Amino acid sequence: MPLSDAGKNAYEDLAGVEFGMADGNRVVKVHVSHEALNDIEPTRAQGRDYLGIFDRYRTRIVGIASRKYDAGHLEGDVIHVRMSDLNR
Repeated sequence: MPLSDAGKNAYEDLAGVEFGMADGNRVVKVHVSHEALNDIEPTRAQGRDYLGIFDRYRTRIVGIASRKYDAGHLEGDVIHVRMSDLNR
């Protein structure tokens, strides 16, 4: 079952942006690295507006996270979206 976006609940931490997705009633944490966000939009990332970059590419990131979840690619209870995931 694909994950669904749980809404506008993203926040920035020291290593990237985290947000929640839902599998029915289960909330799944997704972490997007700063490196991945820099790769998506390098010039804007220089200003460290990582939440803005995330918001502009949220649909793409949600799709990547859902595919990783369906394939069982969780690390603990977190799906990590990295630069390598963007180039697939």
